[in-house]
Amino acid sequence: MLWSVIDCPDVASDGLFLLMQQVIDKTLSIDQAGAFIAIMLLLIMPVSRLAGVSHVPGLMQRQLEQLFAVFDLPQYQRMALSA
Repeated sequence: MLWSVIDCPDVASDGLFLLMQQVIDKTLSIDQAGAFIAIMLLLIMPVSRLAGVSHVPGLMQRQLEQLFAVFDLPQYQRMALSA
């Protein structure tokens, strides 16, 4: 899964330091810095969802293999599983 800013506090603090440094140097205004932070927070959820998509096919394959393993059993064993 995609690592998040919460999992890596060093990366988050470095990024915040660089952002504050740009505000102090007047490269960015406070409004621009606030907008940047808001956009980054809005992008965290969609990016984390997209990162989880790659795990879905493997999970589906494992579930289908389990289902087909049950179908491959003789009928009397399938009846015992359902009881």
